Amino acid sequence: MGSRSRKKNTKGGAAAILFRLLLCLGLIILLFLAFGTKLFARWLPSSEKKDLSEWFEVEGDEIRLYLDGQMEAEQTGLYRFDHVYLPLSYVRGQVNMRFFENSDKTVSMTLPGEEQLFDAHSYENGAPVLLSEGGDSYILLDTVEKYTSLEDMSYTGENDGPYRVFLYRGGSEGSYAYARKKSAVRTRMSQTAPILDTPAKDERVLLFDQKDEWCRVLTDAGVIGYMPARDLENTESFTRPDTWTMPGASHYHMDEKVVMGWHSLVGTAANEYLESLVANTGGALNVVSPTWIQISDADGSFENYATEDYVEKAHAAGIQVWAAVDNFNQPGGLQDFSTGAFFSDREKRADFIRRLVAEVQRFHIDGINLDFEGISAEAGPAYVQMIRELSNVCRDTGIVLSVDNYVPYTYNSHYELGEQALYADYIVIMGYDEHTGKDVGSVSSQPWFEDGILRALDEVPAEQLIGAVPFYTRRWEISGTGVSSYSTGMMEADRYAADHGISLSWNEECGQFYGELREGAVTTKIWMEDITSLTLKSDFLKSYDPAGIAAWRLGYEPASVWEVLDWNGKRRETGDIAESEANDGNQDNQTE
Repeated sequence: MGSRSRKKNTKGGAAAILFRLLLCLGLIILLFLAFGTKLFARWLPSSEKKDLSEWFEVEGDEIRLYLDGQMEAEQTGLYRFDHVYLPLSYVRGQVNMRFFENSDKTVSMTLPGEEQLFDAHSYENGAPVLLSEGGDSYILLDTVEKYTSLEDMSYTGENDGPYRVFLYRGGSEGSYAYARKKSAVRTRMSQTAPILDTPAKDERVLLFDQKDEWCRVLTDAGVIGYMPARDLENTESFTRPDTWTMPGASHYHMDEKVVMGWHSLVGTAANEYLESLVANTGGALNVVSPTWIQISDADGSFENYATEDYVEKAHAAGIQVWAAVDNFNQPGGLQDFSTGAFFSDREKRADFIRRLVAEVQRFHIDGINLDFEGISAEAGPAYVQMIRELSNVCRDTGIVLSVDNYVPYTYNSHYELGEQALYADYIVIMGYDEHTGKDVGSVSSQPWFEDGILRALDEVPAEQLIGAVPFYTRRWEISGTGVSSYSTGMMEADRYAADHGISLSWNEECGQFYGELREGAVTTKIWMEDITSLTLKSDFLKSYDPAGIAAWRLGYEPASVWEVLDWNGKRRETGDIAESEANDGNQDNQTE
């Protein structure tokens, strides 16, 4: 009986264990159902759908904008009159800078040989070209594409959900890929992220980039997001066509290399020194640019010191005259004239061009040499627009147009060298004033000069580029924390060094002779510009076969320098012209 009792107890114990196991399993299942999905959510694919209005962050008639696959986060377009409108500021900054907004809210489009003005009465494809809303200006996408190599994919239909437009520059590269299977496009590179779209098997998507195991894509439904790279195959590359080409301008080019010198003057009396200045060059000079036309007032008035006799003498010597036009020689031009405000006004801009060209024609001057300096980034677009419009008038009237520019850097990029070169005949790079003010150093060291020319050649065709060299240096006087500089012509600098016993030695690093002198508490430093340093600059320029060479300024140089600048092999032997004879009455030494 004892053994039967043990057997019965064994069976009962097994059943109890089984029951407990089943109970535990049930509890585990209940716990998993209650909490497991949350615990494992980070590894499980999400089936959550993302609201597209929330994703694109636009509503109503707003349009989300993308350019070459990148979202414009700060600005949105508008959908009006069944057409797409883009913010004009966005178009100018990212798409086409030539749409220039005038101060009266009209928009100018200036191309070589063509002028268009859009105003409140301008229409394109049945819709107004311009809109104003909330104080902001908008322009019709159809009009933008008429003057820009640009194509678009627009999702602005009745069933397209939040409006969005994808813009692509002509000539840009792209890639397509195909879905291996039905897949999910998600908001971020994770399978737990919400779903934006589900491309079907073999559906083509536009591929932007790949990072790790994810690709950023645009689907046929106009949804941009992330898709697993393993779900894509058969990648195809392509180049978008150019839908518009900038009409070429007919640029004037001399039959020989330009060898230009500036003649600095204030007043007509200094015109009498032309013959002595030219004689010093021995016939090497073929362009002279007298600083004749100087803006003198806020209203765009200017002084003009041109004389017919000067032009006749230059022409008799086989020299063209390109009148310099500046904004800094007259106190009113320097202090009162606002380049940006004045040239933003289309009527003032047109009047200035008319008056300028009339003066050039009145004196039978061959060309204009624009020398506007100190222009702010805000004023840059208006200045460049003036160049565009002036170039068309110059081309129609047979006037050569050259524009002076600083050595290009990021901080002066608003001068837009490349854009200038599309319109003007010549672009002059002023390869001097490397150090000014309190910044002690060379006026034009060889490495700095070379770097500036190479930077310019990235934007300007060599056949339009004129490299300008200095005929001067600066004498620096340093006392404690005080710094004074004196602009000094080459011959005067030589005399100063000799008279004061300054020993000069060649500085290989800057490509110039350098000397210094300490007298009491004052240290004088000077980096000399001479025939050796100018030879280095001239040879470097020649190696890139540019349009020519220029020099600031005539009267500062010994005649021997023109052996170096005689790019056309025309120089005759001549003795040095005394500096005092060549002096045009300007103050050559000014403390800065």
